[in-house]
Parts: sequence; structure tokens; C-alpha cells
Amino acid sequence: MDSPPNASASTDRQIFPITGTTSPDAVKEMISLWADGKGLRLTPDDKRLNAIVRGLIRHAAQHGAPLCPCMPREITGDPARDRPIACPCVFVDNDIAVDGACKCKFFVNQEYYDSAAKALEAMNAL
Repeated sequence: MDSPPNASASTDRQIFPITGTTSPDAVKEMISLWADGKGLRLTPDDKRLNAIVRGLIRHAAQHGAPLCPCMPREITGDPARDRPIACPCVFVDNDIAVDGACKCKFFVNQEYYDSAAKALEAMNAL
């Protein structure tokens, strides 16, 4: 894993208060509010969205924090070392600026959302 873009930001930033008992609907609502506040969207792919939400809840139960389910190899078990990959991870802003989406394709900008929604619509029409 690359070093966090700003190591101090990894200790100051908000991490979603997800526990192993947080309901998927509560997680989606909490994360949607955060994304809206940043001008972002959640993936239009419901299967991806639900898998990531389940992974965040599972990691919160196993590791004490909602670690990114897209980065399982980076999980060390050391809370301080794992903090950069707690959702929202320190890579979100840069990933979205470069690719329009974070690594998981969980958080996306409007352009990426529109393109992905159109692609999903076309696939579902087959």
C-alpha cells in the first residue's frame, strides 16, 4: 500500500462510527449523508454497495473499525497502522480527483455515477 497522502490527516479525519451491530440501512444513511456533504454519490451498483456495506460492518466487528473491504491485504491488526484504510480512507479524495471514484468504486463523483448508471442500465436491458 502506498503511504497516505497526508499522514497527519489520517489521525484527524472522521471515521464512520460503524460497529459490528450497526444495521446496513443505518450505514448507508450515515455514509450517504457524508458523501452528499462532499458533493459525492455512492455507487449506483446496488450489489457493490451492499457488499461494501457488509464488509464495513464485518471489519468493524473483527477489527474495531470499518476498514476498507477493498484492501484486505493491507489490514495489519494494529489500529494505528490500519487507521488510514478505515472508511473513508485517506485515498478517497485523491482517487476521486484522478479517477472519478475511490478504489472500491463506493464513493464516486457525478460524472462517474452517470456513466456507471448508464452502463448498468444497458447491462440490465440484455
